[in-house]
Amino acid sequence: MLDTMAWRTVLQLFVVLAAANRAVHQAAHNRLATRSLSAELVYSLSPTRNISDSLVTFGIADTSKNVLVCIFDDKDGSVMKKLAKQIDGKPEALDKLSSIMDFGLIQKVYQLRDSFNEDTISDHVLSRIVAKDFIS
Repeated sequence: MLDTMAWRTVLQLFVVLAAANRAVHQAAHNRLATRSLSAELVYSLSPTRNISDSLVTFGIADTSKNVLVCIFDDKDGSVMKKLAKQIDGKPEALDKLSSIMDFGLIQKVYQLRDSFNEDTISDHVLSRIVAKDFIS
């Protein structure tokens, strides 16, 4: 399974890993809020419980310039090789994430005050991912 998401809404790779872990956990316990593991990953990143809003905010669109591709269960790399042929663009190293992300957009999506900086915002976003099932 794979997923693509708008790279500019992702603060750090660790946040994506936390969301992926949540998605896999939900799938393992038959508690997906969405219909697929890929959609659950995108949903897990969102601060809201609205699936449609999550997909619009964190998913890709025709106008997306940078995407982050996440692949689940690709031990031999065959899915990645097949997918790479379908992407019109060039791969970038993950350390470029900080130059592509849009800090202002992330603050807006998570409704954060200006007092948050790039270090403290990660903690806040991770807390929201972990607590998503307990907050209504």
